[in-house]
Amino acid sequence: AIGVAPDVRFLVGKIFDDKGYTTVSVALRAMQWVADPDSNPNTVDHPRIVSNSWGGKMKDRVVQLLFRSAVQSWREIGIVPVFAAGNSGPELYSVEFPGAYPESLAVGAVNSQDQIARFSSRGPVNFMGKTIIKPDVSAPGVEVFSADQNGGYARMSGTSMATPHVAGVVALMLQANPWLGPETISRVLRETSEDLGDTGKDPEFGAGRIDAYRAVSRVLEFGQVWIHVESGGQIATVEVGSRMELVQTNEHGDVYFSMAPGAYPLRVNSFGYQTRNLTLEVQDEGTTNLDIRLDSAPWTQLSLKIVDAGGQPLEADVSFPGTPLVPRTARSGALSLEVPLGELSVLVELENYFSREISAKILKETALEVRLLQDAPVVLVDKDGNPEILKLYRSALDEWEVEYNVLSSGSDIQFKDLQGHKTVIWFTGDRDSDTISKLERGMLEFHLRNGGGLILTGQGIGNDLGSTRFYKDVLGVAFKGDKRFFRVLRDYRDRKSVV
Repeated sequence: AIGVAPDVRFLVGKIFDDKGYTTVSVALRAMQWVADPDSNPNTVDHPRIVSNSWGGKMKDRVVQLLFRSAVQSWREIGIVPVFAAGNSGPELYSVEFPGAYPESLAVGAVNSQDQIARFSSRGPVNFMGKTIIKPDVSAPGVEVFSADQNGGYARMSGTSMATPHVAGVVALMLQANPWLGPETISRVLRETSEDLGDTGKDPEFGAGRIDAYRAVSRVLEFGQVWIHVESGGQIATVEVGSRMELVQTNEHGDVYFSMAPGAYPLRVNSFGYQTRNLTLEVQDEGTTNLDIRLDSAPWTQLSLKIVDAGGQPLEADVSFPGTPLVPRTARSGALSLEVPLGELSVLVELENYFSREISAKILKETALEVRLLQDAPVVLVDKDGNPEILKLYRSALDEWEVEYNVLSSGSDIQFKDLQGHKTVIWFTGDRDSDTISKLERGMLEFHLRNGGGLILTGQGIGNDLGSTRFYKDVLGVAFKGDKRFFRVLRDYRDRKSVV
């Protein structure tokens, strides 16, 4: 026998024809079938794990959200969605969807020496304005002995070969402890993986190469927890532990999970209800039971004002992620609605402007102003911190009447900050080490691959990155050497010499 879990029971859903072709509707129908194989919602017959060796770029926002909704539904009913990260490496920002979703367990590929496979897609992922480190874990995916589509066996490579290894380990974990939920399974896989590459979760290996023995041993030590939440029939979110990992109740208000024995902070909330903070004591034997009742939260008036950089009103679209509140439009830049007291996420979107999502604490009669920045052809990325140099760039662009935005050196630059700009002007100053981080290089490479322009300046970039793939293959330049002396440059406009 070969494979991680040779006695597992499994279903197969074929979404591609023999020529490798499929459609969005076929894939979505298959995902629906996985969630409810007998088309009877009153019977629980779905699998606990789905191993997915498919994916793509999915640039269409509607398609992207449709597939994410399907993956979220899997998670909500207890299915662990395991997806191949893709075979578009070694470029950064190349992990494909649906593996790129926060809810998916994306798998990279390593060889028998625990080296990352060159073809294995790299993270991170830019999704809905947030940067997410992907893949989540890695597994053997090079020259794997596996069933051949033409009969018999063959050695094959790809993240599609790594993904079933992870699905098999999850099956072993569930055999050892059937109470495990998708969130706990993902966390244990990450925590028990062999950390490779950069310390911690990185864009090549994720948390590391999975370790079946350590993962199964860990979950055998866990205790069981059953919680019932009364919240008027609404889904409640249960956050457990210092890192507040999320699990959600079912339609009956019940949630079951398993975790290591000990005392944990517990926070229970549901939209429109007051949050409860408690302590959860998990026993090492038997089941811990809790009944929790949530009280209705008072509602109040929220007034929103949407303006541009100059304070002029904008008629933008406003939505409230994670809530049943209906999205609406801020007519003439103003919007007023009833919301419950507590935390509320507000997402503001308008074409040709940068979207903004804010987390607001709603108190009695709260008023919020959201300022949107307009897209501009150029973005100045100041990684130098010298105000005189920034002033020089500003004056040049002003003289040429070029519209631009500025990202300061103190901010954490993310890919969403570069989106909407045709040209990036990135200057690093006089440093000759730590000039451009690996993640920043990945952002710039992705920007260039998608047709963007780049002006990259700095005194020590060649010294620092001259031997990297980014410098040679992406920028297409060669570092010849370092001549350490100053040259006197003459500015003939005002007859001053500068060093």
